[in-house]
Amino acid sequence: QYSEEELQASDDKNFLIGLIQSSIFLITAVIFMRWTYLAVLNSRGFGASAMKYTPKWAAFHYIIPIINLYKPYKVMMEVWKVSMNPSDWQKQGGTLLISFWWYSWLLWGLLERVGLQVFIKSESATALRDSAYISILTGAIGILSALFAILVINTIYHNQKRLVA
Repeated sequence: QYSEEELQASDDKNFLIGLIQSSIFLITAVIFMRWTYLAVLNSRGFGASAMKYTPKWAAFHYIIPIINLYKPYKVMMEVWKVSMNPSDWQKQGGTLLISFWWYSWLLWGLLERVGLQVFIKSESATALRDSAYISILTGAIGILSALFAILVINTIYHNQKRLVA
């Protein structure tokens, strides 16, 4: 029901939006990896003994396939515990907040891939509509994951700031 020009204009807009989203994602990922590096470095500076993760590897775990499915969670939990009590961090309990962040992040990534496959294989208006619904759900879960990440960062930041003071 649409002209070729209208379809092309829509494709151009979608491409631009995708390019902007990808750029923001990449910039955010680099900043988050840098923050993780610094959080682990700070944790080691508080005198915590027997930490498993070095700052460099804590950041690189995000980009190594397979390992990136579980190591960032473990790194963040270690940082959380050290930030609570560096001298006795191994006896500290974890937090559901990190679990909520991590599992919402994994779910977001899975839905991104599913949505892309549905979109690529869509040959009807119904399939395109389904792809749009998946995209909306993916966006909502992405926002939720980002909010959890902000809470994790904020809490660790304030705990580490308290330890410095």
